[in-house]
Amino acid sequence: EEGKESVTVLPMYFSLQNMVSTWQQFMSQAPADVQGTEPAINLMSLHEMVDLMQKESPIDFRNVVLIPSAPVGEPGDAVSAGGTPSVESPMSGGSTLGDL
Repeated sequence: EEGKESVTVLPMYFSLQNMVSTWQQFMSQAPADVQGTEPAINLMSLHEMVDLMQKESPIDFRNVVLIPSAPVGEPGDAVSAGGTPSVESPMSGGSTLGDL
């Protein structure tokens, strides 16, 4: 595998709740030296992203992974109990993504 260039895959979320849930899951399993780290977040329209995919840039936007929205369940539902954690009110709570 020598000589191969590494590829960075960019996750793109359609739902704030899914993005926050993924970040919280990651931070719960992350080593102590990265605890408290905030993610770099860029918001853009789908049209802007497609436009960037068609141009040369330092970031290869063609290597994105589209993360579909997961249903937000009621407490006790399979989604809340064992699947993707839900965030009922993403704008209430803490001041950072880790606090949401």
